[in-house]
Amino acid sequence: MTKDFTQHKITSDIKRIKEKKKVLADVAERMKIPKFGICSGMARGTMEEGVITISKEEIRIINRATDVEQDMKDKLLDSINNRKNNVLREMKEQKERENQEKLNKLLNSQKPVTVRKTYRRENTIKVSGYNPRYTREDLRKIFEEAGRVRNVYIPIDRYTNTLKNLAFIDFEQSMGVKNAIEKFNDAAIDGCCLLVELVENK
Repeated sequence: MTKDFTQHKITSDIKRIKEKKKVLADVAERMKIPKFGICSGMARGTMEEGVITISKEEIRIINRATDVEQDMKDKLLDSINNRKNNVLREMKEQKERENQEKLNKLLNSQKPVTVRKTYRRENTIKVSGYNPRYTREDLRKIFEEAGRVRNVYIPIDRYTNTLKNLAFIDFEQSMGVKNAIEKFNDAAIDGCCLLVELVENK
């Protein structure tokens, strides 16, 4: 194969060498006797094949295609196949890059849409200064005396991953907010002084 993947011919050299074989004298003398009778003109038998006279030279043909030459041929074919695979891989990678560039252009052409999330609090108070051991249910029981509580939220400190000593309590009616501030602001409960404030809508 050539670089452009066209075929070419691979040839092998043939070498002729001469070789002498030594045999017993009796065998050599027997070979001198011509065949006669029904065996006249026939080829040598199995016992006579390969037997020659002491001084006669025999021509034997051998193939020069050695293991080294075969390895060279194999390496040549491997090199051609590797080159072909590399070309195909480069073509595939180029196609992937082009597709990625088209996708990036398409994404960049679209204007980013900013989504702003808002959370509206209604009838909410902020409570601080309470006993740190209190849970959401403890706070719910306390502030249920001011009105019906819809939700109790205690934020988590992102640095310590623990609950803050701060809570937001949502009431179902605005009267609950008013009653909670009047009743529990600056009130001493369980050895702690509560601070109750109104949270504005936002």
